[in-house]
Amino acid sequence: MKLKLKEPWCLRGYRGDLFVLEKSGSIEIPYRLKYPLYELLSKCDGVTEIDKEYEEKFRPFIEKYIEMGVLEKTTVPSKIKDWQEYAFFDNRRVPQGFFSITGRCNLNCIHCFSATEYGKEIFEFSPEQIEHILDEFLSCGIRNLTISGGEPLVRADFDKVVEAMYKRQMNMLQLFTNGYRFNEEVIALLKKYDMNPQIVISFDGIGTHDWMRGRQGAQQEAERAIKLAADNGFCVKANVNVNFKTAPTMPETCKYLYDLGVRSIFFIRTSEGPKWIRSGLLSLTAREYWEVMLKVSESLRQENKKDLEFIWFNGPTIRAGATAADFQRGNSYQYESGDIKHSAWCFKAINAVYVSSTGRIMPCDGCEGVALQKDWEPGRCNVLNMPLKDILNNSSYSQLMKMSTEELLDGLKECRECEFSDRCHGGNCRVCGVLYQAVESGFSFENTDINLMLKAPLTCSFYKDGYYAKLLDILKD
Repeated sequence: MKLKLKEPWCLRGYRGDLFVLEKSGSIEIPYRLKYPLYELLSKCDGVTEIDKEYEEKFRPFIEKYIEMGVLEKTTVPSKIKDWQEYAFFDNRRVPQGFFSITGRCNLNCIHCFSATEYGKEIFEFSPEQIEHILDEFLSCGIRNLTISGGEPLVRADFDKVVEAMYKRQMNMLQLFTNGYRFNEEVIALLKKYDMNPQIVISFDGIGTHDWMRGRQGAQQEAERAIKLAADNGFCVKANVNVNFKTAPTMPETCKYLYDLGVRSIFFIRTSEGPKWIRSGLLSLTAREYWEVMLKVSESLRQENKKDLEFIWFNGPTIRAGATAADFQRGNSYQYESGDIKHSAWCFKAINAVYVSSTGRIMPCDGCEGVALQKDWEPGRCNVLNMPLKDILNNSSYSQLMKMSTEELLDGLKECRECEFSDRCHGGNCRVCGVLYQAVESGFSFENTDINLMLKAPLTCSFYKDGYYAKLLDILKD
């Protein structure tokens, strides 16, 4: 009998975890293995014959792994992919990479967190630097990437980026785009190299998208791209900004996006980033944002669009078909990754190392504007001049990522004593606390210290002001 490890399962080892079984790219906690089970799975390569005695010894485990979808029986030799074979990486596990392959963009978005006007260098990676960074990702066991920018499709050599990923057996999880250059050629390119990313397209409300994006016709191009991606079998996610101008049309916008083929929507509360506040524009208060989101959620439920995933900014992710019980069971703030446990950071920051369009490593793309504004220390870690493994293991960035919820709550007595502390942990977005402090300083980043130990009031309001309970009532219907 021959057994084969099914994709996307693979065998890995990391600092502190010598043998693990994981889904490549998944943020799910991997299965730690004792040596006998590792030895069993290492024989499940699709070509090694499992003798009867060995099969009988491990029968319960083999049956369990087949039931889990980890293994399959095969009579015809069929070797597993190279990336599924065991490999050890001397760093903590980071399942995903977020790679901004260019800082250039063909739009002038009024809220952009990474706009060039506040300190970002005008720079674009050379093809050799792109390949170097891809190799750095691989050297740390990261083969699943989100590709972003700027606008990634403005690179004339985007096809070479995709080809370089393919040659390294890397996978594109998501492609962020404003839609302008998303066309049949891009679709053919992705299919040529067996890439099936979720296409993430910004859409900031019916009648308001052009205003947000600073270009006439942006809404029409986004609509065209969404429909094209959906019609060609790609999963489409819409990133939707929610603010004083877009909020009134949110229920209508959601229904419209759903009819275009969108099955996941991230409702981004337009935050107090440097460019936004310098334009003299105000963000919604926490309560104003949550009220909009309740109306949207209620509308979607009434429309019976239960196959739509919707994500609240600094709040819950409501998976397709989720019930109130599913939501109550979830706890988004627990981690079991290497030397990081019970992290104070969100899923994105812990599970996807962010490489900016200049090579800087930061917790997430949302940090970039604040980091550049203040010449923030972790932003000085650059993968072009420092191995990514060293950045993950021993740098200002790695020290920042070790911040635990216990450490955070030690300085937040009000949060520690709160009945929702086991869910909120002071708020899951460390950057939001900094943004709120900037607002309290008179919308000035120059007079604001980077203090990531502050609570995030948005998440606090979600629980303490009763929106968690109201959402549960909606999900029970």
